[in-house]
Amino acid sequence: MSELQNLKKSIRINELDALRGIASLFIVFFHLSMGKFLPFGFNYLRFGNTGVEMFFMISGFVIFMSLSKIENVTQFLINRFSRLYPTYWVAVTFTYLLIIFSSAKVGIASYLANMTMFQYYLNVPDFDGSYWTMIVELNFYIFIILLYKLRLFKHINVIGSFILTILVTVLLCFPSGKLIEIIFFRVPLLVYFPLFFSGILFYKLYKNGNKSIVSYILIILSLLCQTILHAHIRNIGYTSQGEYFLLLSIYFALFACFVNGKLGFIVSKLTLFFGKISFALYLVHQYLSIHVIIPYLTNDLNFRYFVAALFAFLASIIIAFFTTKYIEIPLRSIIKKRLNTARIK
Repeated sequence: MSELQNLKKSIRINELDALRGIASLFIVFFHLSMGKFLPFGFNYLRFGNTGVEMFFMISGFVIFMSLSKIENVTQFLINRFSRLYPTYWVAVTFTYLLIIFSSAKVGIASYLANMTMFQYYLNVPDFDGSYWTMIVELNFYIFIILLYKLRLFKHINVIGSFILTILVTVLLCFPSGKLIEIIFFRVPLLVYFPLFFSGILFYKLYKNGNKSIVSYILIILSLLCQTILHAHIRNIGYTSQGEYFLLLSIYFALFACFVNGKLGFIVSKLTLFFGKISFALYLVHQYLSIHVIIPYLTNDLNFRYFVAALFAFLASIIIAFFTTKYIEIPLRSIIKKRLNTARIK
């Protein structure tokens, strides 16, 4: 590999980390604001809820890239397990303890169900509202693994286009109805599939030298399809369809800049720091802030909301930092090594 290619790879990784950091901040500010301390009488931070959409695009890019470079599915599963579960288990346990200390009654069965990351299909409520995205991610992993096992990776454009066509056709012909809601409930990935697919397409553009007009056409179709799906997204109440389209257009434009090597300006020590702790920050901030710190400081100590939100923000960052440094990073290496050793034996 040439020095230019090595540099390109490094920049790509940094830019993705920076985008993760920005997306995590969008979501945190969205949860902390709730329109309580914003100037100009306009709750613009409500748009931060779409940081999740950016996460899904990044996931499509990274997961397809990961599976393209591995030797087998077992290696991919080990990599994902060691990357996600240690941090997730800590976040679930931490939030469970907060719930117990706040005198709420939550049984051990709910705790164990949440620890699986599949509580959605076990009909058990998430301890923290942020956990809802995990089942969407897991749906995508299952989908992409099936493609890999069936040797259909090279046909991803055709398969993705087919799914987009079915989604658009069904939504236009049957904009509402119990059958559609049941299907989306059973397979929540479908509501956000265009975002994951666009991430895959952007990866292919980056890998193949950014010369495919077909990929750009499919990316535009993904944007339009996701806009049509607005009526079914989880956070529908915070954006109109027009606002949703505008925000998605910005995210797609950022990725277009990224694959063309024009997004280096977002890379800084600050964005990379938040990118590094983004997963832990995403998992721990919501319940801690909204149900513990802010209510205590505003109701019991009469703090202004802005000050209470600032304390919650700083506390979330500190917890996420230590979780990442002392749990996620070291345990990821240990678990991956042991699982790989066991697999070889």
